[in-house]
Amino acid sequence: MPDRNRSCMSTDPSQNILPADPRARRRAIAWIVVLGISAAVAVLVSQSYLSSLADLAVASPELAVERVHTLLTRLAYVGGLSLFAMAVWIGGLSRQALAERRFPPSTAKMVRDTPVVTGAAASFRACVGLACATMFVVCSVLLPVSLLSIADLLERSVH
Repeated sequence: MPDRNRSCMSTDPSQNILPADPRARRRAIAWIVVLGISAAVAVLVSQSYLSSLADLAVASPELAVERVHTLLTRLAYVGGLSLFAMAVWIGGLSRQALAERRFPPSTAKMVRDTPVVTGAAASFRACVGLACATMFVVCSVLLPVSLLSIADLLERSVH
């Protein structure tokens, strides 16, 4: 039975391969380490913040709701901007791949040797990337709208 992951790759030795970029690999590893440490710190900080917020909710519900409102507002904007940044990156990569009819595009830096797909298959991948970028843009708008609506609803329920 053929491996589905390999079905798009040619076994032709003359197939174009985009070689790995050692700097891109080092940058990717650095980003993974930084994001992993940041996530661990965020979890630890949020656990202590939420436990102190629970204590505050008993003592002063209005102040606790105000702090939750501030937290949701910050999460809304950070999340929305992050999603929008991802949409811009994926959209740019996909537009370039569509224009070149080549995936990955010629200027892409790969962390491992990557077979280059050309023609209709590359255009299809680029179109899927554009669809994903569009969904990220939609989510970058909907996330802040929903979190801010929840924050306002919570604040109105206390007052």
